[in-house]
Amino acid sequence: MSNPFYNHSSGVPATQTRGTSLSLRAELDLIGAGFDAVAASTIIQDQWVLYGPTSTYINATSFSVVGDQTSTFQVGRRIKTVNTGGTVYSTITASVYSAATTVTLAHDSGSLDTGLASVRYGLLSVLNPAIPTIPVAYGGTGATATTGTGNNVLSNSPTLVTPALGTPSALVATNATGTASGLTAGNVTTNANLTGDVTSVGNATTLTNAPVIAKVLTGYTSGAGTVAATDSILQAIQKLNGNDALRETSTNKNASGGYAGLTLFKLNLRNAADTITSWFTTAATVARTWTMPDKDGTVAMTSDITGTNSGTNTGDNAANTTYASDYRAANFVAGTNYVAPGGALGTPSSGVATNLTGTSAGLTAGNVTTNANLTGPVTSTGNATAIANGAITNAMLANAAVANLSGTNTGDQTTVSGNSGSTNALKSATTTVDVVSATAPTTGQVLTATDSTHATWQTPSAGGGGVGSSLYLNATQGGF
Repeated sequence: MSNPFYNHSSGVPATQTRGTSLSLRAELDLIGAGFDAVAASTIIQDQWVLYGPTSTYINATSFSVVGDQTSTFQVGRRIKTVNTGGTVYSTITASVYSAATTVTLAHDSGSLDTGLASVRYGLLSVLNPAIPTIPVAYGGTGATATTGTGNNVLSNSPTLVTPALGTPSALVATNATGTASGLTAGNVTTNANLTGDVTSVGNATTLTNAPVIAKVLTGYTSGAGTVAATDSILQAIQKLNGNDALRETSTNKNASGGYAGLTLFKLNLRNAADTITSWFTTAATVARTWTMPDKDGTVAMTSDITGTNSGTNTGDNAANTTYASDYRAANFVAGTNYVAPGGALGTPSSGVATNLTGTSAGLTAGNVTTNANLTGPVTSTGNATAIANGAITNAMLANAAVANLSGTNTGDQTTVSGNSGSTNALKSATTTVDVVSATAPTTGQVLTATDSTHATWQTPSAGGGGVGSSLYLNATQGGF
């Protein structure tokens, strides 16, 4: 609208003439006409400001605009949108710029839709608003700042939904209800009229035995264990009952499959027929340990052992009563490395005589394996012996008075030295003669028969002699 007091938009009056009544009147007429025009016109100012650029629908509670518009779309500012579903009034809860400004709304009712046609924001800014703080006395809130969200509390009896009261300097909770799960009470004055299982007078409560022992043990299960200081009453009773179930009852005393009882500290033992009770006792005056052998058997009394028992018994013949005095009896079991003092062993079925010593005058050996290392005049391999050539010396034949020659000479003496012209063979293979000589023969002597049964050592005469009457022994050979 053009200025009614000027004839064009430059603001310069239409008539520049000054100083005349005509020009002054003209100005006054123009001013009058301007007031008339203002009075005739209608000025309408809306509380919502239309946001001209395009607004893009995102979802039922948000839209976006181009550029950083967070200063316009401030958190807490009111918004009016026109949608296909109608007009929706909302409050901005978030305004974030990133490539575009995204505005999030909390609607009074309704929601945005894809038919978003226009967006208007409230005329008044949330930051530094033009509206002054109105005191409570004049109908205002009197608040210059806020904490949190929601309505101001002006009522004498407001209803607070989930407030955090901080640390009040004083608070009377007479009518408070609900459960304070994190409250630690200081001095508590209880109702003096408590009734039921627990009664009270002031803060002094009383709990009698009757209601406690009458309670049902819900969840009770018997189970053995050691009662601990941290156990509940229910847990302790469960363990005690379970332990009691494991205890031997008196009916099992001295019973088969039960346990042996004690009578005046004597161990009770029942016989197999379960008709007689016997006892084990001890006369020990100091602590003793008795170890039973790991085998079945019958314990004998000392009175069961007969005969004379002296010395130290290191064997296991603890029950030999029939042959107590005859340690050579057939059923006597000697200990290891037993040394028998003498006696006849009978005819053993077997035996190893590796370590036998002494002289067995009456032993007739069967198959004897000799030492394979015999040395001297006689050598051996196994049972086969041999006499080497020249092993028989004159000294061995020194006792000629008792030396008998018999049998046939089958050795290698085929040549008789010093008897040339005679037959070189010894024929008398079966003749037995006694050699008679008071002294040992000398080199060159020959054994000469003096009759059919005797012979002597003689020095042969020149020309030799008959082979049939003498046996030549070459002294240089040392034997035959």
